[in-house]
Amino acid sequence: RDIRTPPAETVVVVVAVVGQWADVAVVTLWSVLRSRSAALRIFVLGDEVGLRDWRRMLEVADGRWGSALEYVTFEYIDVFADARMQAYLRRLPDACARTPMSVVLFARLVCHELLPADVQRAIALDLGDVLVFDDILGLWREGDALRPGELLAAASHRSVEEAWRHGKPSRLNGGVVLYEVGRMRTSNYTEDTIRAAEFGLERGYRRFCVWDQDIINVMHQDLWGNERVRVLPCRWSLFPVTGWQFFWNTPSQWLPELVDLRRYPGLLSASHVENFCPDEMQLLPNVFAFHTSFHKSVARDLAVLEGMQNRRPGAGSRAPDGTVCECGERAALLHVPSTMKLWPWAHRLFEHYRPPGTSRVELGANFAARAEQPKEQLGGGFWGAEDSGDLAASGRAALMLARDSGMTLLEGPCATLPSGRMEYMRVEFKAPKSGEDLVVV
Repeated sequence: RDIRTPPAETVVVVVAVVGQWADVAVVTLWSVLRSRSAALRIFVLGDEVGLRDWRRMLEVADGRWGSALEYVTFEYIDVFADARMQAYLRRLPDACARTPMSVVLFARLVCHELLPADVQRAIALDLGDVLVFDDILGLWREGDALRPGELLAAASHRSVEEAWRHGKPSRLNGGVVLYEVGRMRTSNYTEDTIRAAEFGLERGYRRFCVWDQDIINVMHQDLWGNERVRVLPCRWSLFPVTGWQFFWNTPSQWLPELVDLRRYPGLLSASHVENFCPDEMQLLPNVFAFHTSFHKSVARDLAVLEGMQNRRPGAGSRAPDGTVCECGERAALLHVPSTMKLWPWAHRLFEHYRPPGTSRVELGANFAARAEQPKEQLGGGFWGAEDSGDLAASGRAALMLARDSGMTLLEGPCATLPSGRMEYMRVEFKAPKSGEDLVVV
């Protein structure tokens, strides 16, 4: 957007870069610049290589982006050389922030310790997997809606799979967070991040203390009793989830021809993405997940009922945390986290927002370059870094849900089916190994 007069407001944005990440990250910056009406004060947190690469990218942009950078300033903090950040890291348990990217994300988490005293609010924004379609000033003003005592606003994952993942609190995403920096400075926030790290490790949460959102979730659910965080409106962090589809985020389970053609059904154009709610026909395939005619009938009735409700005016999808996103609501911000970025449609959309003079990147570059992601990528609908242990944890959660709901389910070596009726399940037993027993509970 061409801004010819000095804007009345300034939005503070905090971004994290490690290594040569600028060519991937720049699409997010460009999407913000295209729609903003405010001045931008951008703090770049990173390592020496990442900060140098970011400056290189801006040198390329100079003269090629026209007036896009008018009233935009950049300030740089090398978190590995910053004494305040190093003092904070020494207080964290040894198991936390073990990689360079994790260190920078933890710097984002405690940005109130690093930002100048005149900064009272900041938007922390992921780079490379976020697109902003609307004026970021709208997200900035969400801070005005925080109640007394609330320190930040974050997006809900709004996904059953993510709520089950890892056996650790995982309702909130750390990719788009509005921090009330002034309030954080006058509260016990820094101490709470240390307490949350220690608490999560004591509880044995899996793959914990790698991401800033690990700490945010533990503070939110375990320490603060869901009291000090406001959930951002859906439009300010839409996740392109199609959880009603089998293997919806596992490209290896789809035909290659379909992988290339498939897209999120709420993607109507490069600048118009909306929250999509499935109708009856899209929900009916779930019937094939059940074995008995009774459960198939129940699944069919539920699919028809939910599909009809989704087509009514004012319909919405409810998340495990109780928040509701209206069907058809247009997104102001799209977040395509983790393995979702591996779908060709996501790559093409992000490349559409590549600004002039910057180098194109290969499919998956905004995912595979991260050391925090494990080498074993099995997909299965999860958003974060997942492995076979995560899939097993989700399977156990599904098994417990099926048991408590009187459903029939086979998960690995375990099965559940209701008693009191003529029910059966076909189980393919493997040859037992020495010491193994068949247990019927």
